[in-house]
Amino acid sequence: MDLSVPRPVAPRYRLTDIRSGEEVDLPHDRIAATLGIEIGYVDWCIACDGAFETGSWRVTVAQ
Repeated sequence: MDLSVPRPVAPRYRLTDIRSGEEVDLPHDRIAATLGIEIGYVDWCIACDGAFETGSWRVTVAQ
């Protein structure tokens, strides 16, 4: 393994509870488990609309 080449960092996502406004940053596997939706679909929605939203949650890429 060549350690001199930087590996891309997996994006972290910001999950916002729409009702309370509480925000938490989570890795992709926790977002998928929490929402019950494949992360590829969430990524596609974020790429198209800037966010993935349900009636309870909003997901964006954490900065």
